Amino acid sequence: MPTTRRTTRTTALTGILAACLLAGAATPLAAAQPRDTAVDEDCTAAGALDLAVVLDTTGSMSSAISAAGTTAVDLATTVSSSGGRVALVDYRDAGDSWTSRIRTDFTADAATYAAAVGEMWAGEGGDIPEATLFALNTALTELSWDDDAARAVIVITDAPFHDPDRADPSLTSSGVAAALAGSGTAVHALLTDRSADTSGQYSALASATGGSVTTLGAAGSTIEELLASLVDDVVSRPYVTFTQPSYAFEAGTAGELPTVSGDECLPLEGASWAWEFLDGDPEVSGVTTETATANYATPGDYAVRVTITTREGKTATATTTVRVTAPVTPTPEPTQAPEPTSEPTETAGPAPEPAQTAGPTPEPTRTASETAAPAATTPTVAPTEASEADAPPTPAPENLASTGTTGVIGGAFAVALLAAGAILVGRRARR
Repeated sequence: MPTTRRTTRTTALTGILAACLLAGAATPLAAAQPRDTAVDEDCTAAGALDLAVVLDTTGSMSSAISAAGTTAVDLATTVSSSGGRVALVDYRDAGDSWTSRIRTDFTADAATYAAAVGEMWAGEGGDIPEATLFALNTALTELSWDDDAARAVIVITDAPFHDPDRADPSLTSSGVAAALAGSGTAVHALLTDRSADTSGQYSALASATGGSVTTLGAAGSTIEELLASLVDDVVSRPYVTFTQPSYAFEAGTAGELPTVSGDECLPLEGASWAWEFLDGDPEVSGVTTETATANYATPGDYAVRVTITTREGKTATATTTVRVTAPVTPTPEPTQAPEPTSEPTETAGPAPEPAQTAGPTPEPTRTASETAAPAATTPTVAPTEASEADAPPTPAPENLASTGTTGVIGGAFAVALLAAGAILVGRRARR
């Protein structure tokens, strides 16, 4: 890229470089603080922050690279002093010695970061647009981001970018913006030339990710003022995030999408929420609060974005995914047949007992001869089960009584006959 665009600012940049070097030398390195995140009364988060500086080092940046580098060091010192970490990625264009490379991964040591900045030099570049999308993808996918920290990228350049990218044509502005927004990474563009954003490329990235665009050539602004504004945007940034990375609901069921940070703002009317349901057409409610509710009619994956705006007009954006599944229809359990039983079926009630007489059955009257008769000598044999089963039924009590009476009469008659016979025998003997 031509470097003549920088000739009118050489004197100013030389002064900026000297001032920033003196400021950097006078700023002591503060020890890293515990990495936590707290939401203050202005809906901004202070504490854990991972900030990646992505710096254009093509030839057109030669007259400004020192000032841009010193600005980055100053930012790194400010971020690390508040407990954050800084990483550095530089980039050029497709076909150059490198397209993009990591100079240092995240560090809380500003001296380490400053040493990495000192290794950079300007060169190559070719045409005007550069490989900014490639560099942003490198930062997003190859740096060691902290999952619990807020994430931001500062792009320092004087040029627009290829869209799609020449080194990797699969990288487009919309795709990279979606990936950055999905990971909660805000893009802040620090442009050293106002012509870099004439097509609105960086404004679109900043809008999609909750970032900002700052131009060093803006009339009436000094480098210190612009730097202070950018530091405020990054370190004292608005903060909003979903309570889960993604959500799952059944179709036809209303599901809540809660966010955090908004309910900690004082006063509450100092912040506002705006919800965007990027695909699908759900029934929604609560779209002016920190928790919206969505009811999707059709299964699928849907993207949802929320933007919070503070009293000062600063914004932060978070994006999540909602997976909607078909309702589950309960399957009735099969009816089980009763198990067969080996036990006899019980009747409705107990079997009736045989009727009993009013009193014990009277024994038959014995005759004198029966009383004197000797006991039978025939041994009694205990009946077996079979003989008992085959034995004739026992006569009823009334039959027994009649049988006994007949025996008595027969015995008396026999005795009378014997007596008559004895008398006849005696008479014959006397004759």
